[in-house]
Amino acid sequence: MTVPARTFIDLAAEGDRNLLIVAGDAMATRGLASPAELARLANETRRRRGITIARAIARMVTPGADSPMESVLRLALIDGGLPHPEVNPDLYDEAGGWIGRPDLACPELKIAIQYEGDVHRTNRKWQKDIARDEALRDHGWEIIRVTAAQLRHPALLCHRIRERMRVQAHRLGLA
Repeated sequence: MTVPARTFIDLAAEGDRNLLIVAGDAMATRGLASPAELARLANETRRRRGITIARAIARMVTPGADSPMESVLRLALIDGGLPHPEVNPDLYDEAGGWIGRPDLACPELKIAIQYEGDVHRTNRKWQKDIARDEALRDHGWEIIRVTAAQLRHPALLCHRIRERMRVQAHRLGLA
């Protein structure tokens, strides 16, 4: 038996950054280990295979991810030089009314990023997702939908998102 933070360090030996961010986010979301605890143990650990990766990923661990692919998508965006998006934030309109909760968001630009996995095609969640996206659009939000196929080409994905951010910043008078 081992504690979750130690398991995070052990997983780093695999060298798989996606696996590590998924594990770290899941631990933080479930209250098994805080990002600070993961970072502390990674910084204290010496001469272990993968420890450099563990230190880098521990700084990016964020609680709140609802799925492994949300974590992988967030890591791809950060690796692509995009700003760290907020994870599953509750969004409100100007009057304080709740609008929705996208997977990832850049609130200052009113951009929501949604990972669309196969589960969205095979259950009724897609109906709620469509209603949420329409409500966000009604309040000036730009919705960017991402699939696994797009995530296999992170440079193209980040370019597309960067361009949408530029257009949205201009539309909102921020550029």
